[in-house]
Amino acid sequence: MAHLTVTQRIEILIFIGCGNKTRTQQEVCNLFNAKYPDDPITQSTVSKIKSKFRETGDVKDLPKSGRLKITHDKKIDTVLSMEESAQTRKVTSIQITTKSLRMTSIVGLNFVKA
Repeated sequence: MAHLTVTQRIEILIFIGCGNKTRTQQEVCNLFNAKYPDDPITQSTVSKIKSKFRETGDVKDLPKSGRLKITHDKKIDTVLSMEESAQTRKVTSIQITTKSLRMTSIVGLNFVKA
């Protein structure tokens, strides 16, 4: 099925109509494709949306199973946060301020925990 917005799916149901004033799936397909030429649909799409609405009373996609995908930016933020957290724990455990730590890395001194 083509990726359609919820609004477009509802519009397809409106195009179908109800009672004695219904259109064929092909008529609905032609109307939709005339209105949205960049997102053409097939008769099969109309059929699936109509069936989904009859079965569930909704046209929204059902939640997908499995682990959620994490975006690349989210992964980077997580790694940076973990790195920052680890750095803070190291500084706290040897009683050195963050400013001192930055200065030692600028000067190139290596501290060894006593």
